[in-house]
Amino acid sequence: MSYMDSFSQRVFQLRKERGLSQRELGDSVGLSHKAISTLESGSRSTTIEKLIALADFLVFPPTTCWA
Repeated sequence: MSYMDSFSQRVFQLRKERGLSQRELGDSVGLSHKAISTLESGSRSTTIEKLIALADFLVFPPTTCWA
């Protein structure tokens, strides 16, 4: 499993746990709901800055997906 697959799954899991819609999460980190959808499905990546913003907002260290 690639780090992006792990990251995508973690974003999906934490978004659901926090009761956020894709639109709410996207608005919070400067991405569209479509970008969140494609990121969660693993069919799209984004910049490292956005990955860090997602990890910060969802409160998890992004490096846990890269180990």
